[in-house]
Amino acid sequence: PPIDNVSIDEEGERTLVRLALLAGGFGAVLAWWSLRSLQMTIIVFACGVACAALSLAIVPLTGGAVDAILMSMPALVYVLAVSGAIHFTNYYRIATADHDLQAAVDHAVSHAWRPALLCSVTTAIGLASLATSDIVPICRFGIYSAAGVMATLAVLFVVLPAVMRLWPWAPPVGSEDTADASTLAHSFWARYTHRIARHQWLVIAGSLAVIAGLSAGLPRVSTTIDLLKLFSSDARLVADYRWFESHLGRLVPMEVVVRFPSDVRQESLPADAPLAQLVRSQSFRERLQLVELIETSVLDQLGPDGDDLVGTCLSAATFTHSAPKRGAKSAEGVERYVVAEELLKHRRRLIDTGYLHEDPATGEELWRISLRVAAFHDVDHGELVARLKDAVEPVFAAQRTSDNVLRSLAAGRNEVPRGSRVALIAPRGADVWMKSLGAMLLGKRFEVAGVAKPVAALSPAEEQSLQGYDGVVVSGDLSAEEQRRLDAARIPVLATRDARTASSDGSDVGVVYTGAVPIIYKAQRELLDSLIQSTWWSFATITPLMMFVCRSLAAGAIVMIPNTLPVLVVFGGMGWLGVPVDIGSMMAASIALGV
Repeated sequence: PPIDNVSIDEEGERTLVRLALLAGGFGAVLAWWSLRSLQMTIIVFACGVACAALSLAIVPLTGGAVDAILMSMPALVYVLAVSGAIHFTNYYRIATADHDLQAAVDHAVSHAWRPALLCSVTTAIGLASLATSDIVPICRFGIYSAAGVMATLAVLFVVLPAVMRLWPWAPPVGSEDTADASTLAHSFWARYTHRIARHQWLVIAGSLAVIAGLSAGLPRVSTTIDLLKLFSSDARLVADYRWFESHLGRLVPMEVVVRFPSDVRQESLPADAPLAQLVRSQSFRERLQLVELIETSVLDQLGPDGDDLVGTCLSAATFTHSAPKRGAKSAEGVERYVVAEELLKHRRRLIDTGYLHEDPATGEELWRISLRVAAFHDVDHGELVARLKDAVEPVFAAQRTSDNVLRSLAAGRNEVPRGSRVALIAPRGADVWMKSLGAMLLGKRFEVAGVAKPVAALSPAEEQSLQGYDGVVVSGDLSAEEQRRLDAARIPVLATRDARTASSDGSDVGVVYTGAVPIIYKAQRELLDSLIQSTWWSFATITPLMMFVCRSLAAGAIVMIPNTLPVLVVFGGMGWLGVPVDIGSMMAASIALGV
């Protein structure tokens, strides 16, 4: 719903302000702690702000728009720019020991450009790998963030040296206390590194064990792209959703679109159409009945009296009068004919409702069934789509079985059968298929009876009763013994249940599942694919660069081992903790690896 988009935009703007304050505050504190100079803290802070503003300005300059995901980019670029400025300033501080203040700037630039360039390139590669995602906000974040990181080089090596030329900084000469503190720090780190080197194999084994343990959590990683879960539980939007669902009904839209090719529409066929085509054709009323049966099945299984996941359904059947469902009696046949003619006469009004559409290019008829699904439920979106298919597919199986029954009866008569007597044999558990098939055959003026037991359990009296029918329809495949039994009793088998799923390739009556829930489900799968692809591309592009820098294949490969740790800590840990990866945390892998 549009309110979701508005709420995300509003929350994104508030988040941008919070991120700016947090990142700015931490960056300023870090600069002060590292440099102990108000002048340099202001300069470093200004560089970070300039880089963040520059990265944000790139978006409208290239015709883009800032979305909720892209709003986190300025904070990322700011932190990286502050880090780079502090590194540059440290080179400058070291250079002032042997050069005057003006020459120290040149010395800092000559020594800092190579590591700064490599840092920016590897970070940009990690971010740019997000562009492989088919999820547009993530792709845009990767492209613009990579451009923003590379733009920081212009600020660090053009603006920052110029500012330090205009306002040179003379680092304070260390006092005795400062020298003592430096000596203590140096002594601590010397002892620390000595112990690490002395127990190198133990450290390596422990590190690899940690990496292996975290890697075991990766298969447990799950994804989610539920927009409501991006908000805190006390957000206004979440509270409104809960109130509406408890007082009015379900809110999340989902659609089932049933499509009928032009060659199955009875009223569009010529009078001399082949018998096989006439048999499989459906009148307008029969097509409406199929939609109504789907709607009924969904509500029975997923509605308030079922799993309570679907609140209501709307379709063209909602606005029409149902034809009689009894059978082949003449009075009911007349009423059915009158209803069918009235429905066809008012077809244009049904099209105007938006629940029926005819494709002018192909002649296809599209019938829309609109559902409203619960926003808050413990069922995964993929499982919800699967449950919906489980509710819909038996109706389509019944429709295909009905075609097979008509085809079998027509083969012996060389005409479209009417008024036949058919018995349905189905054990309990096939209720939806059996009810739907019975309704369809009744709609074709058949007399229908049902037997709720398998063929093997039929009594002699039931076998004798079935001999008075034109044939039987069996749910499932018949065993050789069951087939022999029916043959011996001279009971024709007209059809068995068709186990295929509804087609969507235009060759037959088919169905398309769309709306928010299927799209979210597909996006969740795409999110996991994007995570794998972007991480792989980060490794594939950064590893050769590390090998080039180290001038050694082995050294470059070894350097990449600790780079896996941030990725494994985040996603392996999320897998072990059962925390799903969302659209925000998905980007952490490529960002961490690049940094």
